[in-house]
Amino acid sequence: MASVLRLGVILQLVACANTEPTADDASTDRSDSRASTDASIEQEPSGVDATLDGGAGCASFKLCEDFESTIPGDIPMGWTKTGDVSVSGTDFYRGAQSLHIGIAPNGPRRINRTLGFLGANASDHWGRLFFKTMKPVLYNGPLHSTLVAMKGKSPVDNVDIEARVVDTVQDAQLFHNFQYDVQPSSRAEFRTASPDNWQYTSTWRCVEWHVEYATQSYSFFLDGAEVISLHIYNGPNNFAGVEIPSAYTAISVGWNNYEVVQNLNGGFEAYIDDLAIDGTRIGCEK
Repeated sequence: MASVLRLGVILQLVACANTEPTADDASTDRSDSRASTDASIEQEPSGVDATLDGGAGCASFKLCEDFESTIPGDIPMGWTKTGDVSVSGTDFYRGAQSLHIGIAPNGPRRINRTLGFLGANASDHWGRLFFKTMKPVLYNGPLHSTLVAMKGKSPVDNVDIEARVVDTVQDAQLFHNFQYDVQPSSRAEFRTASPDNWQYTSTWRCVEWHVEYATQSYSFFLDGAEVISLHIYNGPNNFAGVEIPSAYTAISVGWNNYEVVQNLNGGFEAYIDDLAIDGTRIGCEK
């Protein structure tokens, strides 16, 4: 086992010298106006040991998981799982392993953990991960998927909310947007959405998000560049359309598509790598 861990660390250090990949966006902006058919939010995961980081390259961040120290087929220590999701050496952005999301018609395939150890950064942080999908999923209509969801209490009425800080909707032409989407437990869902400018490809993409309770602000970055149409800055105590809690209590990372996909594709298969959360921007190079 010791030799396997040493090999994983060596491979990670070598891979860190690689430059960040890029991918082509669609050339035409396409507006998004659709209703969601989301399922209800999942139960908050049980308490975890928050003292562990994900590997040798993670020590400098508040939360980091590079999946290098986990035995393939398992999930990282300190996390729980929902659905078909596990660490795999089949594909990865850096190092030798990543989180593999199994194919399913719909529903969550993701790992979960509580966030109390982040302290003030639970509601004021930068996040970053890399993801790729194997191919577009054919579907005759809007296909809503969540990659990162944060759970907490609404600052408006204290109901449970799921804030989908990395979220997409694919249209029938196989173009997708990115969006900030919030699902309260007892009120209507709301969102801010970008145009449908992108398609799922087999290329690794870097996504970043920033949330701040004090200013009720949210921003989103793709491959290092901000998606301006998703920028929200409400100012103190102005919660409408953003509802960032005073502290997020839990995070779920993976894939959850809400509509049922029934065709030859069978559903999304995806990989996630190098998840990190910190008090300052992390970027795509670290």
